[in-house]
Amino acid sequence: MILDPISSISGSARQTTLGNGGTAAVNRYGAQAMDHWQRTQPDRLNELDDPEAFFTQLGEDVSQAIEELARTLAGPSPPEEGYLQRLKRLNTARATAESHVIREMVLLENPDEPG
Repeated sequence: MILDPISSISGSARQTTLGNGGTAAVNRYGAQAMDHWQRTQPDRLNELDDPEAFFTQLGEDVSQAIEELARTLAGPSPPEEGYLQRLKRLNTARATAESHVIREMVLLENPDEPG
């Protein structure tokens, strides 16, 4: 079985109870965003009606954006590409995509601080 590093989601999900009594899993990107907001934007975090639902959705959006960008960056497999070359290409694309998307969607600057 060949694993596709682009479609595999590393890290674990955190099960949370939502205000409506349901449960949702905040993935590692949502948890990272929540932790970042707690440190850098606590007032903005406190303004959210349902932080768990917000960060659950944000985590899913980040995960999807990473997957889409990684697939674009990786491009098609050349016919002569071996397993290790393919693995390197896919892993590099995923790391690049993850770095870019996290900067754009997770590690937001504090809007209250002067630029």
